[in-house]
Amino acid sequence: MRLVGARIGGHLVLRNVTLTNENNPALHADGLRVEDVFCDQGFSATGEVRLLGARIGGQLAFGGATLTDEGGLALNADGLTVGRDMFCDQGFSARGEVRLPSVHIGGQLLLRDATLTNENGLALDLKSAFVRQLFLAFKEMPTGGIDARGAQVGHLFDSPALWPRDRLLAGFVYESLEFFTGVEDRLRWIEGSSGGFNPQVFDQLLAFYRRVGRDEDARKVALAKQRARRNGLNPAAKAWGYLLDWTIGYGYRTWLAGVWLLALFLASWAVFDGWLMLEAPGIKPTKTEGLPGFDPSMYGLDVLLPIVDLGQEKSYAPQGLTRWWFYFSIVAGWVLTTAVVAALTGLLRRD
Repeated sequence: MRLVGARIGGHLVLRNVTLTNENNPALHADGLRVEDVFCDQGFSATGEVRLLGARIGGQLAFGGATLTDEGGLALNADGLTVGRDMFCDQGFSARGEVRLPSVHIGGQLLLRDATLTNENGLALDLKSAFVRQLFLAFKEMPTGGIDARGAQVGHLFDSPALWPRDRLLAGFVYESLEFFTGVEDRLRWIEGSSGGFNPQVFDQLLAFYRRVGRDEDARKVALAKQRARRNGLNPAAKAWGYLLDWTIGYGYRTWLAGVWLLALFLASWAVFDGWLMLEAPGIKPTKTEGLPGFDPSMYGLDVLLPIVDLGQEKSYAPQGLTRWWFYFSIVAGWVLTTAVVAALTGLLRRD
Protein backbone atom coordinates (compact mmCIF):
# COMPACT_ATOMS: atom_id res chain seq x y z
CA MET A 1 0.00 0.00 0.00
CA ARG A 2 1.60 3.26 -1.16
CA LEU A 3 0.47 6.56 0.38
CA VAL A 4 3.61 8.67 -0.02
CA GLY A 5 2.81 12.34 0.48
CA ALA A 6 -0.92 11.63 0.80
CA ARG A 7 -3.24 14.20 2.39
CA ILE A 8 -6.24 12.74 4.23
CA GLY A 9 -8.65 15.17 5.84
CA GLY A 10 -10.00 12.67 8.38
CA HIS A 11 -8.82 9.20 9.45
CA LEU A 12 -6.83 6.37 7.92
CA VAL A 13 -8.42 3.15 9.21
CA LEU A 14 -6.64 -0.17 8.58
CA ARG A 15 -8.18 -2.27 11.30
CA ASN A 16 -7.99 -6.03 10.81
CA VAL A 17 -6.10 -5.48 7.55
CA THR A 18 -3.27 -7.78 6.42
CA LEU A 19 -0.49 -6.33 4.26
CA THR A 20 2.28 -8.49 2.84
CA ASN A 21 5.35 -7.45 0.84
CA GLU A 22 8.37 -9.34 2.13
CA ASN A 23 11.06 -7.59 0.08
CA ASN A 24 9.73 -4.01 0.15
CA PRO A 25 7.58 -1.83 2.38
CA ALA A 26 4.17 -3.29 3.08
CA LEU A 27 2.88 0.21 3.93
CA HIS A 28 4.80 3.10 2.39
CA ALA A 29 3.44 6.41 3.73
CA ASP A 30 6.37 8.82 3.94
CA GLY A 31 5.20 12.41 4.33
CA LEU A 32 1.60 11.36 5.04
CA ARG A 33 -0.67 14.09 6.45
CA VAL A 34 -3.71 12.80 8.32
CA GLU A 35 -5.73 13.38 11.46
CA ASP A 36 -5.65 9.83 12.93
CA VAL A 37 -4.23 6.46 11.90
CA PHE A 38 -5.71 3.20 13.19
CA CYS A 39 -3.52 0.19 12.35
CA ASP A 40 -4.92 -1.88 15.22
CA GLN A 41 -7.41 -4.60 16.17
CA GLY A 42 -5.79 -7.36 14.16
CA PHE A 43 -3.67 -5.27 11.78
CA SER A 44 -0.76 -7.30 10.38
CA ALA A 45 2.11 -6.26 8.13
CA THR A 46 4.79 -8.52 6.74
CA GLY A 47 7.31 -6.09 5.36
CA GLU A 48 8.39 -2.65 6.50
CA VAL A 49 5.84 -0.09 7.70
CA ARG A 50 7.31 3.29 6.62
CA LEU A 51 6.10 6.59 8.05
CA LEU A 52 9.16 8.79 7.53
CA GLY A 53 8.32 12.42 8.17
CA ALA A 54 4.62 11.68 8.51
CA ARG A 55 2.48 14.19 10.41
CA ILE A 56 -0.46 12.79 12.36
CA GLY A 57 -2.55 15.42 14.08
CA GLY A 58 -4.29 13.15 16.58
CA GLN A 59 -3.34 9.58 17.45
CA LEU A 60 -1.47 6.70 15.90
CA ALA A 61 -2.78 3.32 17.05
CA PHE A 62 -0.99 -0.02 16.66
CA GLY A 63 -2.86 -1.75 19.50
CA GLY A 64 -2.73 -5.52 19.03
CA ALA A 65 -0.89 -5.18 15.70
CA THR A 66 1.76 -7.57 14.42
CA LEU A 67 4.64 -6.07 12.43
CA THR A 68 7.19 -8.40 10.88
CA ASP A 69 10.37 -7.63 8.97
CA GLU A 70 12.94 -10.16 10.17
CA GLY A 71 16.38 -8.55 10.37
CA GLY A 72 15.00 -5.29 8.99
CA LEU A 73 12.76 -2.43 10.03
CA ALA A 74 9.37 -3.54 11.27
CA LEU A 75 8.40 0.13 11.80
CA ASN A 76 10.45 2.90 10.24
CA ALA A 77 9.28 6.36 11.32
CA ASP A 78 12.19 8.80 11.39
CA GLY A 79 10.96 12.30 12.08
CA LEU A 80 7.37 11.23 12.69
CA THR A 81 5.12 13.81 14.39
CA VAL A 82 2.09 12.70 16.42
CA GLY A 83 -0.01 15.44 17.93
CA ARG A 84 -1.45 13.31 20.72
CA ASP A 85 -0.75 9.66 21.51
CA MET A 86 0.95 6.68 19.89
CA PHE A 87 -0.31 3.31 21.12
CA CYS A 88 1.75 0.13 20.75
CA ASP A 89 -0.12 -1.91 23.33
CA GLN A 90 -2.73 -4.69 23.75
CA GLY A 91 -0.25 -7.38 22.73
CA PHE A 92 1.57 -5.33 20.10
CA SER A 93 4.36 -7.41 18.52
CA ALA A 94 7.26 -6.34 16.30
CA ARG A 95 9.82 -8.68 14.77
CA GLY A 96 12.47 -6.37 13.44
CA GLU A 97 13.54 -2.91 14.57
CA VAL A 98 11.02 -0.34 15.76
CA ARG A 99 12.78 2.77 14.54
CA LEU A 100 11.58 6.08 15.99
CA PRO A 101 14.52 8.51 15.98
CA SER A 102 13.72 12.22 16.14
CA VAL A 103 10.00 11.59 16.53
CA HIS A 104 7.87 14.20 18.26
CA ILE A 105 4.92 12.83 20.25
CA GLY A 106 2.82 15.43 21.98
CA GLY A 107 1.12 12.96 24.32
CA GLN A 108 2.15 9.47 25.31
CA LEU A 109 4.09 6.73 23.61
CA LEU A 110 2.61 3.60 25.11
CA LEU A 111 4.50 0.30 24.80
CA ARG A 112 2.49 -1.76 27.26
CA ASP A 113 2.23 -5.55 27.04
CA ALA A 114 4.38 -5.22 23.92
CA THR A 115 6.85 -7.75 22.53
CA LEU A 116 9.89 -6.45 20.61
CA THR A 117 12.29 -8.84 18.90
CA ASN A 118 15.34 -8.04 16.79
CA GLU A 119 18.12 -10.49 17.50
CA ASN A 120 20.69 -8.80 15.25
CA GLY A 121 20.39 -5.19 16.34
CA LEU A 122 18.20 -2.64 18.04
CA ALA A 123 14.70 -3.58 19.12
CA LEU A 124 13.76 0.08 19.75
CA ASP A 125 15.45 3.23 18.48
CA LEU A 126 14.39 6.43 20.31
CA LYS A 127 17.48 8.46 19.52
CA SER A 128 16.79 12.22 19.84
CA ALA A 129 13.06 11.58 20.27
CA PHE A 130 10.75 13.97 22.12
CA VAL A 131 7.93 12.27 24.03
CA ARG A 132 5.67 13.91 26.57
CA GLN A 133 5.01 10.62 28.41
CA LEU A 134 6.91 7.41 27.73
CA PHE A 135 5.46 4.13 29.00
CA LEU A 136 7.85 1.18 28.59
CA ALA A 137 5.88 -1.64 30.19
CA PHE A 138 6.97 -4.52 27.98
CA LYS A 139 5.43 -7.94 28.21
CA GLU A 140 8.98 -9.26 28.53
CA MET A 141 12.49 -7.95 28.08
CA PRO A 142 13.03 -7.00 24.42
CA THR A 143 15.33 -9.17 22.35
CA GLY A 144 17.69 -6.56 20.99
CA GLY A 145 18.92 -3.22 22.26
CA ILE A 146 17.29 0.10 23.07
CA ASP A 147 18.92 3.35 21.95
CA ALA A 148 17.63 6.34 23.94
CA ARG A 149 20.59 8.65 23.38
CA GLY A 150 19.57 12.28 23.31
CA ALA A 151 15.90 11.49 23.88
CA GLN A 152 13.80 13.97 25.86
CA VAL A 153 10.94 12.63 27.95
CA GLY A 154 8.58 14.50 30.23
CA HIS A 155 7.46 11.56 32.36
CA LEU A 156 9.09 8.12 32.25
CA PHE A 157 7.06 5.13 33.37
CA ASP A 158 9.07 1.91 33.11
CA SER A 159 10.57 -1.08 34.84
CA PRO A 160 14.39 -0.80 34.89
CA ALA A 161 14.69 -4.59 35.06
CA LEU A 162 12.98 -4.94 31.64
CA TRP A 163 15.49 -2.78 29.78
CA PRO A 164 17.80 -5.07 27.78
CA ARG A 165 21.49 -5.30 28.56
CA ASP A 166 22.33 -3.42 25.36
CA ARG A 167 20.93 -0.01 26.31
CA LEU A 168 22.33 3.36 25.33
CA LEU A 169 21.39 6.21 27.68
CA ALA A 170 23.90 9.00 27.01
CA GLY A 171 22.05 12.30 26.84
CA PHE A 172 18.73 10.71 27.84
CA VAL A 173 16.75 13.42 29.68
CA TYR A 174 13.57 13.03 31.71
CA GLU A 175 11.71 15.37 34.01
CA SER A 176 10.14 12.78 36.30
CA LEU A 177 10.15 9.06 37.11
CA GLU A 178 7.73 6.71 38.75
CA PHE A 179 8.75 5.41 42.20
CA PHE A 180 7.86 1.78 41.58
CA THR A 181 11.51 0.84 42.03
CA GLY A 182 14.18 1.96 44.48
CA VAL A 183 17.36 3.89 43.84
CA GLU A 184 19.39 0.65 43.76
CA ASP A 185 17.41 -0.57 40.73
CA ARG A 186 17.88 2.78 39.03
CA LEU A 187 21.61 2.65 39.67
CA ARG A 188 21.84 -0.80 38.13
CA TRP A 189 19.90 0.60 35.17
CA ILE A 190 22.40 3.38 34.45
CA GLU A 191 25.55 1.51 35.52
CA GLY A 192 24.69 -1.32 33.14
CA SER A 193 24.22 0.95 30.12
CA SER A 194 26.47 0.44 27.12
CA GLY A 195 29.18 2.85 26.05
CA GLY A 196 31.23 3.06 29.25
CA PHE A 197 31.14 5.69 31.98
CA ASN A 198 29.03 8.74 31.16
CA PRO A 199 28.62 11.35 33.93
CA GLN A 200 25.45 12.76 32.37
CA VAL A 201 23.33 9.69 33.14
CA PHE A 202 24.30 9.95 36.81
CA ASP A 203 23.76 13.73 36.86
CA GLN A 204 20.30 13.32 35.33
CA LEU A 205 19.20 10.84 38.00
CA LEU A 206 20.87 12.88 40.74
CA ALA A 207 19.06 16.05 39.64
CA PHE A 208 15.71 14.25 39.66
CA TYR A 209 16.13 12.94 43.21
CA ARG A 210 17.22 16.36 44.45
CA ARG A 211 14.28 18.00 42.70
CA VAL A 212 11.78 15.77 44.49
CA GLY A 213 13.53 16.08 47.86
CA ARG A 214 14.96 12.56 48.11
CA ASP A 215 18.33 13.68 49.45
CA GLU A 216 19.54 10.30 50.68
CA ASP A 217 18.86 8.74 47.26
CA ALA A 218 20.66 11.68 45.65
CA ARG A 219 23.74 11.03 47.82
CA LYS A 220 23.72 7.37 46.80
CA VAL A 221 23.69 8.36 43.14
CA ALA A 222 26.50 10.88 43.65
CA LEU A 223 28.62 8.25 45.43
CA ALA A 224 27.93 5.70 42.69
CA LYS A 225 29.03 8.27 40.10
CA GLN A 226 32.42 8.72 41.81
CA ARG A 227 32.90 4.96 42.03
CA ALA A 228 32.05 4.52 38.36
CA ARG A 229 34.45 7.33 37.40
CA ARG A 230 37.22 5.66 39.42
CA ASN A 231 37.28 2.61 37.12
CA GLY A 232 38.80 4.65 34.28
CA LEU A 233 41.54 6.36 36.29
CA ASN A 234 45.27 5.55 36.38
CA PRO A 235 46.50 3.31 39.23
CA ALA A 236 47.63 6.17 41.50
CA ALA A 237 44.38 8.11 41.11
CA LYS A 238 42.40 4.92 41.53
CA ALA A 239 44.23 4.13 44.80
CA TRP A 240 43.47 7.64 46.09
CA GLY A 241 39.87 7.14 45.06
CA TYR A 242 39.59 3.93 47.03
CA LEU A 243 41.08 5.68 50.06
CA LEU A 244 38.55 8.53 49.80
CA ASP A 245 35.75 6.03 49.41
CA TRP A 246 36.72 3.94 52.44
CA THR A 247 37.45 6.90 54.71
CA ILE A 248 34.82 9.55 53.90
CA GLY A 249 32.70 8.15 51.07
CA TYR A 250 34.03 10.79 48.65
CA GLY A 251 32.76 13.50 50.96
CA TYR A 252 29.20 12.18 51.09
CA ARG A 253 29.87 10.11 54.22
CA THR A 254 32.29 12.20 56.22
CA TRP A 255 31.05 10.47 59.36
CA LEU A 256 33.10 7.45 58.25
CA ALA A 257 36.26 9.39 59.17
CA GLY A 258 34.93 9.76 62.71
CA VAL A 259 34.35 6.01 62.91
CA TRP A 260 37.89 5.31 61.72
CA LEU A 261 39.38 7.84 64.12
CA LEU A 262 37.44 6.39 67.03
CA ALA A 263 38.56 2.86 66.15
CA LEU A 264 42.19 3.93 65.83
CA PHE A 265 42.00 5.89 69.08
CA LEU A 266 40.73 2.85 71.01
CA ALA A 267 43.35 0.63 69.42
CA SER A 268 46.11 3.13 70.23
CA TRP A 269 44.91 3.37 73.82
CA ALA A 270 45.14 -0.41 74.10
CA VAL A 271 48.58 -0.56 72.47
CA PHE A 272 50.17 2.24 74.47
CA ASP A 273 48.72 0.88 77.70
CA GLY A 274 50.40 -2.46 76.98
CA TRP A 275 47.12 -4.40 76.51
CA LEU A 276 48.07 -5.64 73.06
CA MET A 277 50.97 -7.54 71.53
CA LEU A 278 53.92 -5.52 72.77
CA GLU A 279 56.72 -6.01 75.19
CA ALA A 280 56.77 -3.90 78.31
CA PRO A 281 57.73 -1.22 78.79
CA GLY A 282 56.62 0.04 75.34
CA ILE A 283 56.90 3.72 76.26
CA LYS A 284 59.83 5.59 77.81
CA PRO A 285 60.12 9.22 78.94
CA THR A 286 62.22 11.58 76.83
CA LYS A 287 63.79 13.21 79.92
CA THR A 288 64.08 12.54 83.64
CA GLU A 289 62.06 15.37 85.12
CA GLY A 290 59.35 17.96 84.42
CA LEU A 291 57.15 15.56 82.52
CA PRO A 292 53.39 15.19 82.82
CA GLY A 293 52.12 11.83 83.99
CA PHE A 294 51.81 9.31 81.20
CA ASP A 295 48.21 8.76 80.08
CA PRO A 296 47.86 6.08 77.36
CA SER A 297 44.52 7.42 76.12
CA MET A 298 45.80 10.99 75.79
CA TYR A 299 49.05 9.73 74.29
CA GLY A 300 47.09 7.85 71.60
CA LEU A 301 44.98 10.96 70.86
CA ASP A 302 48.06 13.19 70.72
CA VAL A 303 49.74 10.89 68.20
CA LEU A 304 46.62 10.41 66.07
CA LEU A 305 45.53 14.05 65.68
CA PRO A 306 48.19 16.13 63.89
CA ILE A 307 46.72 19.48 64.93
CA VAL A 308 46.46 18.64 68.64
CA ASP A 309 49.29 19.02 71.16
CA LEU A 310 48.51 17.44 74.54
CA GLY A 311 52.15 17.34 75.64
CA GLN A 312 52.22 13.54 75.71
CA GLU A 313 53.86 12.76 72.36
CA LYS A 314 56.89 15.00 72.94
CA SER A 315 57.31 13.75 76.53
CA TYR A 316 57.32 10.01 75.85
CA ALA A 317 58.92 7.95 73.09
CA PRO A 318 57.72 4.51 71.88
CA GLN A 319 60.06 1.56 72.15
CA GLY A 320 60.39 -1.73 70.28
CA LEU A 321 57.36 -2.90 68.34
CA THR A 322 55.29 -0.06 69.76
CA ARG A 323 57.12 2.29 67.40
CA TRP A 324 55.51 0.68 64.37
CA TRP A 325 52.03 1.43 65.70
CA PHE A 326 53.21 4.92 66.61
CA TYR A 327 54.28 5.62 62.99
CA PHE A 328 51.15 4.04 61.57
CA SER A 329 48.96 6.21 63.80
CA ILE A 330 50.71 9.38 62.66
CA VAL A 331 50.24 8.53 58.96
CA ALA A 332 46.62 7.42 59.45
CA GLY A 333 45.84 10.58 61.38
CA TRP A 334 47.22 12.81 58.65
CA VAL A 335 45.38 10.92 55.89
CA LEU A 336 42.03 11.01 57.68
CA THR A 337 42.38 14.64 58.68
CA THR A 338 43.40 15.68 55.15
CA ALA A 339 40.45 13.82 53.64
CA VAL A 340 37.98 15.46 56.02
CA VAL A 341 39.44 18.93 55.41
CA ALA A 342 39.31 18.37 51.64
CA ALA A 343 35.65 17.39 51.84
CA LEU A 344 34.65 20.25 54.13
CA THR A 345 36.51 22.96 52.21
CA GLY A 346 35.30 21.88 48.77
CA LEU A 347 38.68 20.72 47.47
CA LEU A 348 36.98 17.37 46.96
CA ARG A 349 34.17 18.03 44.49
CA ARG A 350 30.86 16.46 45.39
CA ASP A 351 28.74 17.08 42.30
